[in-house]
Amino acid sequence: MKFGFTLGLLAPWGAVGAMGCKQQPQQRGAQAVKQVHQFPASTPRKFALLTNSVSVFWNRAQKGIDKFHQETGIQVDMKLCTSVAQQNRILEDLISQDYNGIAISAIAPEDQTNELNKAAGNANLLCIDSDAPHSNRLLYLGTNNYEAGRLLGKRIVQLLSGGGKIAVFVGTFSADNAKERLRGIEAEIAGHS
Repeated sequence: MKFGFTLGLLAPWGAVGAMGCKQQPQQRGAQAVKQVHQFPASTPRKFALLTNSVSVFWNRAQKGIDKFHQETGIQVDMKLCTSVAQQNRILEDLISQDYNGIAISAIAPEDQTNELNKAAGNANLLCIDSDAPHSNRLLYLGTNNYEAGRLLGKRIVQLLSGGGKIAVFVGTFSADNAKERLRGIEAEIAGHS
């Protein structure tokens, strides 16, 4: 399952990072058009995964990445990030080191749009776990976090139909995905307290 998780993260890169040579972004008005960067088949593949926290979840992903590297020889570097500034600095570093693909769980997507767009202009950028829908990322692989929170909120209301107290634990409230899950829970339990 750990390998399957990692393979799921890497499969989109395989689909978008195939052949050809690096292309420049096409402009349409003031916004760059989302594009797939292609690299010569002879170029060794080099990918990175930027997390939005340090947690057991990402430790498990690292084990899958290690297994994937052993089986394929493809380099995937995981960067454990705990702040927006750290993510942005690492994005700049990865661009300068010619990474083919970058997957990121953006901590503050709206505040990082410019940095994400710079990365998307040089590498195939994917968002995982936490989306940045206003960026030029190629795709989002993850949950609709607000709807996931709503589902949980509905279940809480069912389980505590007579009322009660709950506690919600998240990895970090600085990440938008955690905020959206909590917002979904609150929307469903409102009026049931």
